[in-house]
Amino acid sequence: MDRLIAAAQAGASVVEVLHEPAAWQAARRLAPLAVDMLLQGETGAGKDALAREIHEWSGRHGKFIAINCAAIPEHLAESELFGHEAGAFTGAARSREGKFELADKGTLYLDEIDSMPLAAQVKLLRALQERGSERLGGSRFIRADFRVLASTKVPLPALVKAGRFRQDLYFRLNVVRLCLPALRDSPERVVPLFAAFAAEAAERHQLPNPPLGAEGRRLLLTHTWPGNVRELRNAAERHVLGLPPLDDGGLAAAAPSRSAPSDLDGGGAGPSGFADLGGAPFTGGEGDGDGDRGDAAEAPGSLRDRMRDFEKDLIVQTLRLHGGSVAKASAELRVPANTLYYRIKTLGIQFTAG
Repeated sequence: MDRLIAAAQAGASVVEVLHEPAAWQAARRLAPLAVDMLLQGETGAGKDALAREIHEWSGRHGKFIAINCAAIPEHLAESELFGHEAGAFTGAARSREGKFELADKGTLYLDEIDSMPLAAQVKLLRALQERGSERLGGSRFIRADFRVLASTKVPLPALVKAGRFRQDLYFRLNVVRLCLPALRDSPERVVPLFAAFAAEAAERHQLPNPPLGAEGRRLLLTHTWPGNVRELRNAAERHVLGLPPLDDGGLAAAAPSRSAPSDLDGGGAGPSGFADLGGAPFTGGEGDGDGDRGDAAEAPGSLRDRMRDFEKDLIVQTLRLHGGSVAKASAELRVPANTLYYRIKTLGIQFTAG
């Protein structure tokens, strides 16, 4: 893990860090070959990113055409995939190319193929076998040089058994099956990926990249990441923006309860263990012997002092306005309720809960 973290901090791309799992290594090795692939993994596991990289690694000069099978109305599925001729159905005023034609010399990515209607699956199987198809309402066979990548978040054999996916199409797609692990099953990737995503976000927003302390690392590793890589990317971006990485029910809730430090002037650790709302980086925590504690208390009148005073006054005024209701105050201040509770305790605000 330390090697990956160092690589991410040294500027390695997210793809280079993601490339560690066996699925990414196999994909890069097989990308130049003319073989269709099935990508299997939970929502947010990185299937879309892997599909795009396979296209880049393949050396194919055509377009990368992506289509979300779950988003196509069933009655339009065939038209979207294979195109249609003018007059093929009501509203078809002119001919239109299908996704297979558009992907000529390139890659067609069928996202969430587990949601494809059975009727479209029949024609898809033929298109894969014959490397071409007829447009809806037409009789001319249009050949195309495409490579198909299909993704599923549900194991297709289970859908075959339930009668929701054609067995012959599954066998046709399952020549190469790449399984992307969930983050909870490969915790060694969490911190390096977080570092790479944070570096990307810092560069994109032209903001400093706050360091990640030992407590922040612990919280990353104890969270289960149901949203996988997508959720982790969002958490890293929030970290760079100086916000708690996740809203209520996220990292803050996943952490064991602990007493708030009495003096956070120099550390600035928020409820997530990353950075407080003022954007101060987290560099250590209670019981962390290997992390820096940050600067000591600053001189009166410093920017940090003034920001703290402003924050305290704002919270007090908002609580008064809402009769001591933390829920209403947090909604107005647009921060999670657990964040507001923590800041109230940290700033020593005395109030009667409404």
